[in-house]
Amino acid sequence: MKWLKLFLVVELLALTAYTVLVIQDQGLNLLPHFFRAIAAVNWQGQFNMDFLIVLALSGIWVSWRHGHSAAGVVLGLCAATGGAMFLCVYLLVQIARCGGDVKALLLGQQATRV
Repeated sequence: MKWLKLFLVVELLALTAYTVLVIQDQGLNLLPHFFRAIAAVNWQGQFNMDFLIVLALSGIWVSWRHGHSAAGVVLGLCAATGGAMFLCVYLLVQIARCGGDVKALLLGQQATRV
């Protein structure tokens, strides 16, 4: 788990720094650029579509992990819109809570059903 935690911290720091640079250069106007590339049907659009699907899967997993409770749905929406910046923090918190139990980390509340 220590390597996963280290990876998450490094990824979070790198992504945060990169995001700050992009915002300074281009502002917070992400969505038109994101969807314009998808509409153009090019490789950038393919990547964005793939990423959109991964975001949706991430949100569904987080919500499912919390039994689709109200808090789980809110966390799932945060995962689906916050991407890796949210997921890195979320996973670091959940790793601390589960005490290194991989089954509890992956399954959350669902672990009691398996």
